[in-house]
Amino acid sequence: MRALGAPAALLTKVSIAACLATRDSVTPLVVVAAGGALNLGLDVLLVSVLGYGISGAAWATFASEVACAAAALLAVTRKLGPRAAAARRALLPTRAQLTEYAAFARPLLLTLAGKIATYSSLAHVATTVGVASTAAHRVLMGIYWFTWPFAETLSQTGQTFLPEAIVGGGVRPLVRRLLAGGAIVGAASAAASGALLTFAPHFFTADAAVVACVRSLLPLVCGCIATLATMCALEGTLLATRDLTFLSTFYSVNAVAMVAAFQAVERIFGGGLKAAWGCMLAFQLGRLAAFGLRLRGARGSEVVTKS
Repeated sequence: MRALGAPAALLTKVSIAACLATRDSVTPLVVVAAGGALNLGLDVLLVSVLGYGISGAAWATFASEVACAAAALLAVTRKLGPRAAAARRALLPTRAQLTEYAAFARPLLLTLAGKIATYSSLAHVATTVGVASTAAHRVLMGIYWFTWPFAETLSQTGQTFLPEAIVGGGVRPLVRRLLAGGAIVGAASAAASGALLTFAPHFFTADAAVVACVRSLLPLVCGCIATLATMCALEGTLLATRDLTFLSTFYSVNAVAMVAAFQAVERIFGGGLKAAWGCMLAFQLGRLAAFGLRLRGARGSEVVTKS
């Protein structure tokens, strides 16, 4: 049932990206919020009222994904006008269009694969230590991913508005605002996450061993969360300046290094989940330093300091 909704989910992502490319950030907000409300309403109806259980939840997700895709595609079609009609007539892309797309897609694919390899290796270490550590890791990653959209907003803002600023010569003020926003969002997210897990861990678990493991890892996790938004602001700036080769190379090399580090933590040095999250914090700090240095380098300075 969930697989049936995958094409619609992909279509929604592409349509939202098209909206952002036209500097429309309101339509994606309305579409996603409406889809979330529909999903919630159908969950209550199908699961709680009609008693369909997990299959009801799956059908609710499927219905919301299809509705989101239809609404987002309609918005993009209206926004693009004649260009959308021409795209519908040419159902398949031309070879030239595929070549242009591949030039962007290949480095971005390597970038995403590098991130996935890092997070998957961290999850693997968590599952080898024990039940309590696995549960604690799930709680902490849930918090981490909950704060991620607030950080990713800075990356999306940079990708959406920096290209226009580069042409108009107003890059430096926008980059400064992105970095300041990243510092504020990161600090607020880390503080809120730390307070919640310190004073109200019962929202996630009643198991004393899991709570103890969560609290022992809290400084490392909060450090990862605190640096996430600034890192996203820097990454969004690099994406906006089309520095894709650097990003794909960095994430490919970094993925190999992080997988090796997690393997060493698991099989050679030990240290368990705490050592693994220490590697994760090093990963965050490494991204922050590498992206910052890149933007201060020869190519980055030509773009970022243009005013």
